[in-house]
Amino acid sequence: MNTGQYRSSDLLRGTKIPDALLKALPKTDLHTHLDGSLRLDTFMELGRAQGMEMPDDPAEVREKYFPSDRECCANEFLSYFDHTVAVLQSEANLERVAYEL
Repeated sequence: MNTGQYRSSDLLRGTKIPDALLKALPKTDLHTHLDGSLRLDTFMELGRAQGMEMPDDPAEVREKYFPSDRECCANEFLSYFDHTVAVLQSEANLERVAYEL
């Protein structure tokens, strides 16, 4: 890794844990955010229902709302949740997303 560069996952785990070790360790969800757990199809459907500009192609939706193929800072990463929180502003939508999760 070059000085001044980081992997996206370094924001959460730092740089001292090698990828091979992380991949080998057992996993579980200890802390899950509902607003970060929407299925893409659900996000698209709920977003359209709320009048959000929503492309038909899931790849375009990912690129527009959740660009993950490049490095970002923590504040930029957290801003992606603004989009999912926007579609969770009704009891019915919250219930649906919780059920799907």
